[in-house]
Amino acid sequence: MSHGQAFPETAYDCIWGHSGCSGLFTDLYRHHVPWISIPYPDHRRLQPDPRRRQSPFFHDVYSHGRRPQYHTGPVVYLRLPHGMAGAALATIIGQIISGIMVIVYLTRFKTVHLSLGSLVPVPSHMKAIAALGMAPFFNQMAMMVVQIVMNNILRYYGAQSHYGSEIPLACAGIITKVNMIFFSLVIGLSQGLQPIVSFNYGARKFRRVREAYLKAVLIATMISTLSFLCFQLIPRQIIGIFGSGSEEYFHFAEQYFRIFLFFTFLNGLQPITANYFTSIGKAAKGIFISLTRQIIFLLPLIVVLPMFLGIEGVMYSAPVADLMAALLAWYLLPGSFAECGYGRRDELRGGDGGLIAA
Repeated sequence: MSHGQAFPETAYDCIWGHSGCSGLFTDLYRHHVPWISIPYPDHRRLQPDPRRRQSPFFHDVYSHGRRPQYHTGPVVYLRLPHGMAGAALATIIGQIISGIMVIVYLTRFKTVHLSLGSLVPVPSHMKAIAALGMAPFFNQMAMMVVQIVMNNILRYYGAQSHYGSEIPLACAGIITKVNMIFFSLVIGLSQGLQPIVSFNYGARKFRRVREAYLKAVLIATMISTLSFLCFQLIPRQIIGIFGSGSEEYFHFAEQYFRIFLFFTFLNGLQPITANYFTSIGKAAKGIFISLTRQIIFLLPLIVVLPMFLGIEGVMYSAPVADLMAALLAWYLLPGSFAECGYGRRDELRGGDGGLIAA
């Protein structure tokens, strides 16, 4: 029995109640969480750098590690009468298969040989790893806190509107997940940028650092702009993929898509910049930037704006926070470029024989 299955119903009620869930969603989670909380190997924590291994196989396993879940999901969910439990079971099976695939690959390194001694923690290594991972860690924690507060706000002010509490919670959950599909591409881009910036910054190849950052921002902006166009032009079609509903349900979903995600095209700047600062050894500034949107701007706005605008205050809080976070990230960047000597005319001979702006 997993720790999720050991929880009594009163514990579930307490957890989901404080998380903003209503009675309907609490019943669904009671069937889902006991299975999803079963411990399983998470292949994402076992990620070597596929570029150094020069292995398309591992890159495919890591990038599409949930692919087994896509195969097992329909089989478990449709063939077996488990409902929400079947969906959770499909997730677990897919993750276990992915984890096994990665573990097998870890034994086939060509240049690095792992042993039990490799698993012994080294304090200096742990400190360096923690510094690199702090910005995304705090960003994920901030997203969790904001989601809990938002669920409670949506339930409270939704109950006071003609939509009721169920429609805002359902729409916000679906739209958040849809946005994360696009945003995960930006997160992956920022993580891929990190070793490139770190290496070239350490080698004092500052022109490459700047070019890598600007290219990452450009690609992230292109991805974010594409998602912005989808959210603005075809919100009803997107929400319709997840099922049917009343006209009020679709009306709220369209409004939420168009207002809450209005500045989606700016969302690539903040995570890229936060990881950039972390990569050049300025972890504190990277952590600060990673917290600006979620904690410093969005969280207070979610609480304050609905007091004056009702349920629509939640929708308007996100674009304001997105804009302020993007402007702050862009404001802090030139100072870092100047500190690294990007603005000077003198040049240094780069390690690759080229001329590198210092």
